[in-house]
Amino acid sequence: EYNFYKEMMKFLAGTPYDEAKLFAKQKTEEIVAGVKKNITNTKLSILLPITENSQISQFLGSLQKQTHNNWELIIMVQENASIPKRLMHMIETSKKIKVCRANENKEIILKKVTGEYLLLLDDSSTFENSSFEILLEEISLIDKNVVIAKNGDFISVCSAVLGNRIPQMIL
Repeated sequence: EYNFYKEMMKFLAGTPYDEAKLFAKQKTEEIVAGVKKNITNTKLSILLPITENSQISQFLGSLQKQTHNNWELIIMVQENASIPKRLMHMIETSKKIKVCRANENKEIILKKVTGEYLLLLDDSSTFENSSFEILLEEISLIDKNVVIAKNGDFISVCSAVLGNRIPQMIL
């Protein structure tokens, strides 16, 4: 529905049909407002593999500043890697952060995921404060199950059917 009105606005641009343009714009704004209201309850699960030279401090700082705060972080510690001691207390006391070893069975790791979407990131990722909110809005508006993005730009959007246990994935 969103795409229909968005395309209608493009089609009507430069035409004298002001009432139709206004109608399409209002419908688009109504849809966006509804999506914004609904995404607050949408939980993101973030899977973060870390290696021995990981920069997890910056990542965690960026994560904690998100305007969308319904998320969980699953840190996959790779072989020969460890989490800095200064961060361990914060991680151990947080209800939003889980730690597992990368050599654990992948099914066990996926069972730790409780979000509706799974974000696969690396420790060099940092983002604007509203990145998760914007991403969830876009996913809801385009109504797709799998989104592939690089540096915040949507490279490819495709629909895929995933198993009931595996959440929708954002790569």
